[in-house]
Amino acid sequence: MSTGRRRFLERSLGLLTLGVGGCKIEPIGELPPSRDAERFEFPKLPPRIPEQLEDAEATLQQLADELLAVEVPRLTTGDLRERQIGDEAPLQHLQQLLASFGLQPAGPRGGWRQALELRSTEPSGDPAAVVLRSPAAPVGVRLPPPPGTQVEPDTPPAPPESPPDAPPETPESPDSPPEAPLPSPEPSVNLAPHGAFRQPGSPSVRAGLLSTTIFAAGDKLPRESVAGRVVWLRMGKDFDAQTAEAPDQIDDVVGSARDAGVLGCVLLCEDSGPGIERLRERWSRSLRRAEDIVGDELLLVGIVGAEGSRLVEASLAVGEPRLVDVDLGTREVAIATYNLMARIVGRERPGEAVILTCAWDTPDLLQQERDTLRLLATIAAFAQLASWVQRSTRPYRSLLLLLTADGGIGAGQLEHARWSAEEGVRPTMILALDRPTGGEIGPAVLVSGHIDEATAAVDKAVVGREGRDLLIADQLAMPELAPYLRHQLPVMTVGEPPADALEGFVPSERVRGAESPEASGETGDEMGDEGTETGGEDEGLVQELDAPGPREGLHADIRLLRNLMLALGASRA
Repeated sequence: MSTGRRRFLERSLGLLTLGVGGCKIEPIGELPPSRDAERFEFPKLPPRIPEQLEDAEATLQQLADELLAVEVPRLTTGDLRERQIGDEAPLQHLQQLLASFGLQPAGPRGGWRQALELRSTEPSGDPAAVVLRSPAAPVGVRLPPPPGTQVEPDTPPAPPESPPDAPPETPESPDSPPEAPLPSPEPSVNLAPHGAFRQPGSPSVRAGLLSTTIFAAGDKLPRESVAGRVVWLRMGKDFDAQTAEAPDQIDDVVGSARDAGVLGCVLLCEDSGPGIERLRERWSRSLRRAEDIVGDELLLVGIVGAEGSRLVEASLAVGEPRLVDVDLGTREVAIATYNLMARIVGRERPGEAVILTCAWDTPDLLQQERDTLRLLATIAAFAQLASWVQRSTRPYRSLLLLLTADGGIGAGQLEHARWSAEEGVRPTMILALDRPTGGEIGPAVLVSGHIDEATAAVDKAVVGREGRDLLIADQLAMPELAPYLRHQLPVMTVGEPPADALEGFVPSERVRGAESPEASGETGDEMGDEGTETGGEDEGLVQELDAPGPREGLHADIRLLRNLMLALGASRA
């Protein structure tokens, strides 16, 4: 999580801190009191359970296995492996699946879907140009004609080519090699082939933007010197454009520059090529909600590698003002997509709902395996809930399944949060799976979010039933769920703790003694499939899910989500 996102969560969410040792919850700050002194202790089964539910756990696991036998191949290796936002095929499939569970549609106007409109920026096929030039040099991009002007189509001028590198001088002494000389400054140079660039707002062609001299990234920028200009910032020697943290580091530096009033920001680094190429691919397409587009976005954000940095330095070394022309060769396309919503109607408070949510799309291929595990666990858990309710009694309040079109920006979550706050079913808790169990079931479960004492008690009971300890973190683990907190709606994630959360952790005596299913009060059927342990990584687990045996971790996640939904749906607090 980037520093900026952490600051947002810490500043605006006002989460209260909980400390947990083993299975004992000790609040450091005051937890919000529950609205009702009565506590729901799970498992308290609904009244009049039919005889056929005496072996409920085995029956429900068999149902999940039958569902997974069909869905795992399609979602992990088949036609629905890459579920892009705007793609109708996964939406149709998932909607039919929810209907087959016997669920009721829960979207606006009684439908399955909640619409949201997005804007996608993608390559247009035209060459990109980011031209740094002298004021006397010709404009390096073709400006669009004024509105209403008719012009004859012709071939746009090609952006200026980058000058060839000057041959390096042979050092006189191998012990003290001199720095590579700067190339001869050219009146105009196109930086697009040497960097990665994007426009945070709508695509536009700009010419004659004033630029600054080079500043060090992280230094306080003099507003009088940079406001209204394109600023050049040199990244530190420890910056590596190939790391997973690089995009967040770039966002932090660019955010600071924007606060100084710049129109654009281009970073200079020493990457030899692979890191720049990775960022170029990442930035080639962007997605945003239609109403989130604002007019004061930066006109240019970019980063150039070692070769591009030398060209910028040589151009600015002349000492005269330099201008920047921009045409990234992109276009904006409108995309209509949907959230999917289904519910089990509560018997006493149908207007309140415990919501189980998960993104159905896979916006980031690097996180595709984890996204798929989350979706499989979420769907299977709700299939079990539907089966349970059909054989038993309806829960005290409604249970709602929300499959969102995330798009990597939390788009669907924000749309649902706004709708829920204004006119939808009132959420009493939004629940999501964060880190799926990637192998052997661990000794603890991590809960993150803003929860009160009653919810903490329910969590403790449900996790304890699994023979595991409870850890609670006050900072929400999934930033894409933050829109709910902006609307003061309760949200909570559950999942495997990361390695740093287990540093110094000592399992409770009950967990250490649970060496067998009988020790934790579970039967063999309740503990899930027995067999070969899965690997420790999400990708390894997904590859093995096609086999009928090694699904212990996935079944543990399904049980956890299902039991939390049942307990929270039955709680009268």
